[in-house]
Amino acid sequence: MALFWNTFFFPVKTIIAVATSIVLVRWLDVSAYALLAIANSVLATIGLYSDLGIDRSLSKFVPEMEAVYGRRGVKRFVYGVSGLKLSLIAIIVLALNIFNPFFSQLFQFGSDSSLLIPIISALLILGTISDITIQILYSYLEQRSTNLLDILAAVVNPFLTVAFVLLGWGAVGVLFALLITTMLSVIVSTYLAVRAAMRGAHRERVLSRDDAKGIARRALSYAGLVYFLNISVYFYDLPFVVFVMAYYQQFAEIALITLTYKFAKQLLKALVVPLTGIQTPLFARIRAEHTKEAMKTAYSVLTKFLIFALLPAAAGLCIMSGDLLQLLYMKNEPGSVLTSLTLPTAVTATIILTVLLFAESLISVALTVLMVYEHNRSVIVSRLVSLLAIPSLFLLVPRFGVIGAAVAMGLAPVLSRFVSLLFAWRDMELSFPWGFLFRVTISSAVFTVVLVPLVWLLPTNYLEVAVLIPLGALLFYVSFKAQGGFDAADKERVLSLRIPFGKSVVRFL
Repeated sequence: MALFWNTFFFPVKTIIAVATSIVLVRWLDVSAYALLAIANSVLATIGLYSDLGIDRSLSKFVPEMEAVYGRRGVKRFVYGVSGLKLSLIAIIVLALNIFNPFFSQLFQFGSDSSLLIPIISALLILGTISDITIQILYSYLEQRSTNLLDILAAVVNPFLTVAFVLLGWGAVGVLFALLITTMLSVIVSTYLAVRAAMRGAHRERVLSRDDAKGIARRALSYAGLVYFLNISVYFYDLPFVVFVMAYYQQFAEIALITLTYKFAKQLLKALVVPLTGIQTPLFARIRAEHTKEAMKTAYSVLTKFLIFALLPAAAGLCIMSGDLLQLLYMKNEPGSVLTSLTLPTAVTATIILTVLLFAESLISVALTVLMVYEHNRSVIVSRLVSLLAIPSLFLLVPRFGVIGAAVAMGLAPVLSRFVSLLFAWRDMELSFPWGFLFRVTISSAVFTVVLVPLVWLLPTNYLEVAVLIPLGALLFYVSFKAQGGFDAADKERVLSLRIPFGKSVVRFL
């Protein structure tokens, strides 16, 4: 049911997100867009380093606590980790405001520092509360609530963003809009999280001191692993790349890599959103039931879903990236983020990021399995590979700018995920659905052969895009069905999920 609600709401959220990005790119000049990217990078960096891996550990341990100790155990566990995280963020916020001039100069905020630091401070506190409550909702598979929260934010934030940008507030206005939106979301998410936890069952077993110590050790170990994982991701993610480019004074390139990365990431996020908050609780419950075959089945189904969703979408985005970027974001005015001069670079970076980021997500389930089953050594080794992004960025960015950044951002995570996949095959006896991958690849190749010449020959306009995208989807569907579509066993698994319209989905596929 959680998967259904994720899938049901994602088109609305995607459309709103794309519309918001168009407003920002077209209405902010390149300096304001770069300043916004730097401010967001500061916010993301501080949030990451103060997280301590607590957020994602909640979705693993809350289901376990509820199953064994009931809602009283959940309450005690959540209060403990929340107090720890809020105490740390309060210290950081205090330091930011006491040493405001130093940090403003470090982050190159300029004349906007008197407003940016307080806004970032408030966002850090509210973001901490939001992260905790959202993870609690994920733990109870309340995807309908989390998606409604996303839609609330996606409606309020664009409206406020447009209003404040029109008032001439620039990057400060965008962050202030985010502050108001986050405040509203925190109020609602806190209420929903408390309500979800209160519906938890009562258990006879009481959380003793020895039990609490044992859980604390496991939670700290898992949180430490997640923290290491998050830190390793950071070094090939956008915030760190922005800081590297700021170090080399490449402010126009900051705006361009931010645009292309978010452009590719928006579609990727929309496609994987049905599994948001699903994987870790699912495998945690399977582990608690000690059913190895169920774990293998879940891995196979989730991986097939990602192959089916990501492979054709990546091919389509690579084919249409030039037309979409030109129609949605290009503005031939001095100081614009994307112009006809920077369009070829943006297209190349988008294709590189699409291929590598989508490939990373396609093989990502194996890492989740290793983490839930606490194969920590394998996880650590695989994540160490991602640190190759650090030397890659400092080698490639000075010479190749945006293109070098795109290669470094995409290649390191793909190599890391591949190593984790090898460990999962060895340690967990998982098998990759190669036959299914082959069928989807053939179907994707069919529409690629047809669409590429048409994109070259037809003029770039909205009608062309409106015709070619459905044509590509139709060709993929016909080819996939001609090869047999999904296996009979996979269709039975879809029916067993009892999602709305499940029979129609099976008939369609």
